[in-house]
Amino acid sequence: MLTGTEIMFLATAAVPFKTEVPSWATPPPVTVGEQYNRDIGQQFVSYSIPEDYTYTIDKNKLIDKLYSYLDLGDDWDGYGGKAPSLKAILEATNFLKSLKTKVLPYTMLSGDGEVGLYWEQDGYFVDIGFYGDGEYSYYAEGPNLEPLSSDHSEVSMGLDAELEEFLSNLS
Repeated sequence: MLTGTEIMFLATAAVPFKTEVPSWATPPPVTVGEQYNRDIGQQFVSYSIPEDYTYTIDKNKLIDKLYSYLDLGDDWDGYGGKAPSLKAILEATNFLKSLKTKVLPYTMLSGDGEVGLYWEQDGYFVDIGFYGDGEYSYYAEGPNLEPLSSDHSEVSMGLDAELEEFLSNLS
């Protein structure tokens, strides 16, 4: 019969201990201030976290999600889906890092290995896809705007000016 100590040892030995802290888990710069509440006659400490810190956490979580696609093999969807290439994931990640919009996209995968980013908000829809071949494709539509699309935009040239302007409509 095992004792409590032996069981504890077995439980902890079976699970690898991870010491690495994810990049999005770094503590935010916090502003500390003292304030006085006249209604209750007490002084208290207030803390404020910069507004863009949550955005950085969320963006890094999206990047982590994109990298998690590397764990997928062929037939990842049960319908013969092709696994995304490292290059497609890197292109999508670098694109995401360079975005200036404060509205973050959702990520998606297609059965043909395409890594995608898309936004859907207030009648606007934007879909950007990466195959890892040095090009990206996009489709965008929105209220009172002409739809935009391209099947062959070069990743190395950055965001198309029309698409960048279109994305600026998202808030």
